[in-house]
Amino acid sequence: LFVNEGPRFPIVETRFNGNKIFSERELQAKLNGCLAEFRSVTANNYDSATLDWCARRVGNHIRNAGYLQAQIQHAVDVTQRGYVISFTLEEGPLYRLGKTKIDGASSFSEAEIRAKFSLREGDLASMDSISKWLFEDLKNLYGEFGFIEYTAEVIPSFIQNIGVVDLKIDIVEGKQFSLRSEERRVG
Repeated sequence: LFVNEGPRFPIVETRFNGNKIFSERELQAKLNGCLAEFRSVTANNYDSATLDWCARRVGNHIRNAGYLQAQIQHAVDVTQRGYVISFTLEEGPLYRLGKTKIDGASSFSEAEIRAKFSLREGDLASMDSISKWLFEDLKNLYGEFGFIEYTAEVIPSFIQNIGVVDLKIDIVEGKQFSLRSEERRVG
């Protein structure tokens, strides 16, 4: 069975609206860099799943700069020339890290857990730094000691009038596993 999908229209224009902090050039570079990673759009053709993914990456770029509540939406218009993609941004306030409260950790001291965190109170609150700490650095630390079920949940409290985000971290260590014996097979 052959289905003719018809002609594929190119993306002829992308534009950003509502951005005040981030320049059009910076946002276009992030978007274009993401789109270039996908073959479905190398010929500048529209693909909704790829566009959704790249819009999320542009939003993450903004949130990584401390604008944790940034929102990005896009609309697609079809013109005679092709697709025009309009992105609407709400950057929101800039946040710095406030207090960080850690609950649920019993196998490591709070000092050991905090030592893995690159951010300190007053630093710009970067989504990447927070995620790396909880879901890479601490996951690896717990994993080295057999806590392979480790998970963490972040509960932010935004204090908009002063641009601070306090974090409550709920750690679930899970059961500690150990290796009883190792079998080696020669074969």
